[in-house]
Amino acid sequence: MLDDATLDAHLRRLRNPPPPVELVRACTVGDGIIDGEPAPAQGVSPLRVVPASGAATRMFQALDRVTQPSLSELERISAEAPSLRPALRALSGWSDLALSRALPDVDPSADLPASLKTLRESGWSSRPKGLVPFHVHGADWRSAIEGHLREAVATGSTAVHLTAPTDHLDAFEAEVQAAVERVQADTGVALDVSLSVQHPDTDTPAIDPDGALIRDQDGTPWLRPGGHGALLRNLDALWGLIRIINVDNVAHEDHRAQLRPWGHTLVKACLDLRDQRDTLVRQVRQGQGVAEARAFLAQLGYTGPDDADAVLADLFRPVRICAVVPNDGQPGGGPFWVRGADGRVTAQIVEGAEVNTADAAQQAIWASSTHFNPVDIVCWLDDPDGANHDLFAYVDDRRWIHTHKRHGGVQAHCLERPGLWNGSMSGWLTRFIAVPRETFNPVKTLADLLDPRHRPAG
Repeated sequence: MLDDATLDAHLRRLRNPPPPVELVRACTVGDGIIDGEPAPAQGVSPLRVVPASGAATRMFQALDRVTQPSLSELERISAEAPSLRPALRALSGWSDLALSRALPDVDPSADLPASLKTLRESGWSSRPKGLVPFHVHGADWRSAIEGHLREAVATGSTAVHLTAPTDHLDAFEAEVQAAVERVQADTGVALDVSLSVQHPDTDTPAIDPDGALIRDQDGTPWLRPGGHGALLRNLDALWGLIRIINVDNVAHEDHRAQLRPWGHTLVKACLDLRDQRDTLVRQVRQGQGVAEARAFLAQLGYTGPDDADAVLADLFRPVRICAVVPNDGQPGGGPFWVRGADGRVTAQIVEGAEVNTADAAQQAIWASSTHFNPVDIVCWLDDPDGANHDLFAYVDDRRWIHTHKRHGGVQAHCLERPGLWNGSMSGWLTRFIAVPRETFNPVKTLADLLDPRHRPAG
């Protein structure tokens, strides 16, 4: 339950939305984006941080249209609802899906409509996506979570941190424990896996079209999870080198070796940026290199006076390297140069919901984006003195996100915290590294699991 002061602050944000992000131009290779090259392992492995609290609803969403129609009716629905077609394509390749091992009673060749209904009613859509059977290994299947654990071991890391859902926590913990035991038995490597949940104090309220607070039947405010920006609280408890990667971006084990050098690229770039920062801090403290430090900061958008105190204040920021891939129409955010409240133009990841696309100039900049953010981010969380940063000090509080949902038949205007890799990291020292599209293997629908990099080689 939110205290009165926090609730009032949220209501002010809902009723008086902040201005949209001001795009200056898209980041491009040579202007905010560095063309990456594959690198060898760096001798140090980041803590693998996997936001894994989201449900698999979208993967199965198209099946909500299916009850018990005839095949001809199913074809008609498919023609009217293109979103159903990937589900049909997945069912046509059922034997290649890991779900065919988990739900062996589903037999599309016998009765496609009935099998779709069985799959829809299986309960997978309400479970965390990290638990869904992703990959086939012989007669067995592996979840996305197990895929991340195995990839961590293969890249020399024994430490993984997962953000877990509160509503399926028991099932989540059971799968994690079972996966840890399987990986340790197969590899002989002891894993250190930790879990945290999105704290209920980060939930946010909603208002109706008249601006009134929406309440549940018991009269208490209706609260929703505050988006992935709520996970900044989880991140603030960590330290050192971490790699944040989406739970559904994990290829089949047979294909990961060719992708690993690009992960090493991100780690190397992060360590290099950290070392540049720390070297400049030492020099400035010795009364040297102030102009050089400001020139380094200006490349990242942090222009300002050349006095030592101002330069040190800008150097004392967390460091991150964000992978970007060629933009081929994936929904989500991308890299842009953005004008902040202080007038400085820095490189930021921006979501479409943050942009005033009704403004023709802003829409043109948004449409000119060449790259996409796959959420593969390597961070150094400690300051130059080895202490933990207060990550909340670098949040752009203007970048709360407004969304619309329905609650009890009422249109709800909802509030999400500044996105974890958007407004929540607005004040970080940021570089974008272009990596091949092949490193990004998201699973948004069942059919995505039929893509070559989610299937066994050969």
